[in-house]
Amino acid sequence: MLLRLIVSPQDIRKLRLDSVPKSVEDLKLVLKNKLQLSQSFDLHYEDEDFQDFCNLTCVDDLPKDKATLKIIFCPDFSEPCVDLCSSSLTFSASFPTSKSSSQSASFTGRSQPWPTVFPVPTFSFDAELTLRQGNVWR
Repeated sequence: MLLRLIVSPQDIRKLRLDSVPKSVEDLKLVLKNKLQLSQSFDLHYEDEDFQDFCNLTCVDDLPKDKATLKIIFCPDFSEPCVDLCSSSLTFSASFPTSKSSSQSASFTGRSQPWPTVFPVPTFSFDAELTLRQGNVWR
């Protein structure tokens, strides 16, 4: 089987496999070894019906002779994999605390409800005037 592998927008490779692995996990292991990838990843394949990438969940979904696969790298922490070319990213970050330790913060959802009252600061006269003019144009 002939594979076109999109490792990143700047790194697109061609790879020939003698046989198709029996599972997606086996395919990922083969790719990890052949491409010398150390980071964990998921695979998307270019679907012939939709002409777009879909999650590869079964190797039987791949075309028989040649296929295009996109490698989606996973962050080092236990978050789902993200496609860096996609506009809907899941962000996670570490912020230092006052005790010089790291605390993970995830922006995928709220852990607390929004406050019922939002305090609005008082701005300078010029800023208030600009805000009023902006509200008139809405």
